[in-house]
Amino acid sequence: MATAVAAGFFPVTAETAVRFKRPLHPGDRFLACAGISRVTATRLYFADTILRLPAGGGAPDVAAEADVVIAFTGPDGRPRAMPASMKAAFAARAAEYAAAVAAAGA
Repeated sequence: MATAVAAGFFPVTAETAVRFKRPLHPGDRFLACAGISRVTATRLYFADTILRLPAGGGAPDVAAEADVVIAFTGPDGRPRAMPASMKAAFAARAAEYAAAVAAAGA
């Protein structure tokens, strides 16, 4: 993201949707996972999951899931399309995320 900002592309949170599945309590161990799930000319779509790790082992439980949309604007605050090279770099990260999710069986 630092490279994007240096190039005059400012990320702003355009949308956030959170689905709470289970509570986390003080002392619970958890794992937060996030990745780029989709890329368009002006936006990045992130899929986020928080997993509660059981104290005695076993399969983790989903505590929360979220979808976050980051839009890019220019210095004037108006939407700004990414250059093809920047979009391709983010698309490569999205492909890595998709492969990791598939490998995990999610």
